[in-house]
Amino acid sequence: MRTPVSLAVLALLVAGCGPQHIETPKLVQPTAPTPIPVASPAIPATASPAAPASPATSAAPAAARLPVVFDPAAADALARVTATGQDAAAAAITLAGGGLEFALAADAPWPGIATRPPGPCWDLTGAGGIEAVIDNLGQAPVQIGLRVDQQGGGANDWNGENLRLEPGKSGKVTVVFGRSWGQAGFALDPARVGRVQVYGVKPGPGSRLRLRSLTAVGKQALPSNIPTPVAAKRPPGVPQVVSFAAGVDPQLVRASGATVAASAGAARITLAAAQAEVTVRPPRPYDLRDYRQATCALRNPGANPLTVTCRLIGSAPDDQAVAEATLAAGESRDLLLPFAAARPWRGVTPAKDGKAGGQFLGAPTEQTSAGLVNDAVSKVVLTVRGKAGDALEWSGLTAAAGAPAVVPAWVGTRPPVPGDWVQTLAEDFDGSALDLARWTPRLPWIGPIPYEFQCYVERNVQVRQGNLVIRCTKEDVHLYDNPAWPERHYATGVITSYDKWSWRYGYAEARMKLPRALGLWPAFWTMPDRGPLAGAAATAGDWRARWEAARSSPDKNRRRSTDVDGMEFDIMEHCTRFGPFRHNVAAHWDGYGKDHRSVGTSRIYFAPDADGWIVSGLLWEPGRLTWYCNGQEVGSWADERVGSVPASLKFTVQMGGWAGKEVDDSALPDEFKVDWVRVWQLRERLGASAAAVR
Repeated sequence: MRTPVSLAVLALLVAGCGPQHIETPKLVQPTAPTPIPVASPAIPATASPAAPASPATSAAPAAARLPVVFDPAAADALARVTATGQDAAAAAITLAGGGLEFALAADAPWPGIATRPPGPCWDLTGAGGIEAVIDNLGQAPVQIGLRVDQQGGGANDWNGENLRLEPGKSGKVTVVFGRSWGQAGFALDPARVGRVQVYGVKPGPGSRLRLRSLTAVGKQALPSNIPTPVAAKRPPGVPQVVSFAAGVDPQLVRASGATVAASAGAARITLAAAQAEVTVRPPRPYDLRDYRQATCALRNPGANPLTVTCRLIGSAPDDQAVAEATLAAGESRDLLLPFAAARPWRGVTPAKDGKAGGQFLGAPTEQTSAGLVNDAVSKVVLTVRGKAGDALEWSGLTAAAGAPAVVPAWVGTRPPVPGDWVQTLAEDFDGSALDLARWTPRLPWIGPIPYEFQCYVERNVQVRQGNLVIRCTKEDVHLYDNPAWPERHYATGVITSYDKWSWRYGYAEARMKLPRALGLWPAFWTMPDRGPLAGAAATAGDWRARWEAARSSPDKNRRRSTDVDGMEFDIMEHCTRFGPFRHNVAAHWDGYGKDHRSVGTSRIYFAPDADGWIVSGLLWEPGRLTWYCNGQEVGSWADERVGSVPASLKFTVQMGGWAGKEVDDSALPDEFKVDWVRVWQLRERLGASAAAVR
């Protein structure tokens, strides 16, 4: 039976550099955090995990009769709480607001808190699990983990569950004894619960939580169906971000160094000094996922020039879109703020136990940003520089999708850099079926990933009208239609060139049309393939037999391992919850357990062409990776650790996990299409193998 995914793996399901697409989940994890109980008000279980229904004969007493796990009102409450994954000063643990409040250090992968029982352990005999009620006090979404450890147990003797919580929201997360992330897990003994932890998974700056209650839950009160998506339909975007048509609302608008008054549908900003700042902060962050730029409408009615800087600001210091202009006397201007950074992203190698980061090419300035995370814009700030008494009229700020991309004609015909290139892969998906000499419609491991919603089925991989089509459908299915595996309620597809075609250094790119339904995670990526297995040639004529031989070999993990000299390359991965104009790039290495490291960014903005297609590519060189979109460089990372073993190619669509729990069933079926895949390699690196294109 497939083992539950580790906490370290789950920690990678968060925005930033994005998660790795787990090949072989392991039970290696860091130390964990703990929970609390307060008399908690009724809160809808908007993001709760689930478990199988229990028979009536095994029903436990109601949660109110079960032992209290942790009471923040108790005299020894703070004495029994410690910071985990961060130092105590960073955690800033306090009792406030009817619960335990604590910060999450942004430079730690799993910061949180842990509590210990008053004695050797909690005896929760008769309980079915532990439920936490948590408030997100920050300005950005947080992936929250709840973990319950066995007293005196080993490193893997625990159960866990997670919850993505939006800013300002409350939610419940329940750990079901004997289950972790939707699958059978460690058989935890409720009579010997030794520690409970609540933590953030790679949180952003300024993240803070309030644990309002931590209680034992009777078996009949457990949620039922793990993992469970949340039915959702994301509302359409509202392009008018800031408007003064109805006047200037003093609850939303704040000024420093100026006065602000309504004037004919605009805000008239009159400077009291040489510099002024006006901030518009909405009661809820702006959701601008349907857009990739904004326009700030300005007019200088005076006789002196004015310099104006407009900023859209998210939850982190570098999370912003910025534009600046000088308006001559009497000039009107629509100041354009692209959400993308002005310069390509450049990765910075994380410390061994730290988070991935990034910076931007060129000298940093006040206007330099990493690009805007457009789903939670917390405020709009206008800075005006001129003379005391000068005035500026601000009509508002409007978001827009922008024009379609015009992709250069050379894209798809050669790499973006000069060299003696040999095309070693030219896949146009002609014909009516997948070329099984090159691709396999299965992954080289078996069993559904615990936190994902979908099962892969071969029939959802189709070739038609010159495209690879991976269909995403709402249906009750088993993995590869094998009833021996648990049933799930969504089906997608996958193809991989593992064990059939690989490359080492060069340039790979694909032309793709991304799905739009909320809850999907299409990706174009690679994994190590260190070479054919012994005896594989004997079954080369039957791809299913060959797949089974590769899957079951004792060498399989080493062959695909990202340790030592291997690496996962994420050329393009897109969560549809990002909106239609942003994707992630990343590299992952040193396994998927406690030693895992990664670098990447989810702030790669793109515009599809007029027909909805994008072209994503990766230039892989010794010690350097460079990512491209529509022929333009969008990011790079240089380090001697860049993978050096051959890699196979993959196209997948996942659901759940990093893609989020919200799924729009009404938008299914949807499709991930690939027009073509091409790879070039330098002749000098191919040597005698530089022959015909495959």
